Amino acid sequence: VILTPLRNFLQKYIDRFFYRETYDYRQILLNFSNKISNVLDLKELAQSILDPVIQAMHVKQASLLFPGDDSSEYKTRFAQSCKQSPAIRLKMSADSPIVAWLNAEGSVLRRELIETIPKLKGLWESEKNTLNILEIELLCPIRSKGQLDGILILGKKQSDTAYSEEEIDLLTTMANEAAIA
Repeated sequence: VILTPLRNFLQKYIDRFFYRETYDYRQILLNFSNKISNVLDLKELAQSILDPVIQAMHVKQASLLFPGDDSSEYKTRFAQSCKQSPAIRLKMSADSPIVAWLNAEGSVLRRELIETIPKLKGLWESEKNTLNILEIELLCPIRSKGQLDGILILGKKQSDTAYSEEEIDLLTTMANEAAIA
């Protein structure tokens, strides 16, 4: 608890040092809210989510998964990456422990916590390997009316630093607003 403010300060300093900029959480959220209020299609909504995440947080790769036609799996429908990294392309079965957890809990899942959450002990080895190979760090549910409508997946940051609580709060808020749109 005592080290959290220090870690956040250092992370902002590292981001400013390496990328010569920081981002304003409130400004990103305001821009996003204004933009999605006029969105009419899913592709435009996806771009409204992925663009600021990639640019402001300096994320190597981000993807949006949505249920397929038969709802048996969540598939990557939209993906974006920085120049150095390929975009994440992923399929997850609708009965995956991760999908079930995201639907039930409605909160962001950090990859490092997967081993500690009892409900995820039954995670398939192939899913663990996929998360590791694709360097997936965060899975953020997009929920509406208690149902999982989509999953925002983020890879590592370009600075290889951990995501801050402020960044996770921003992603959660954006996912909640996207679900309403």
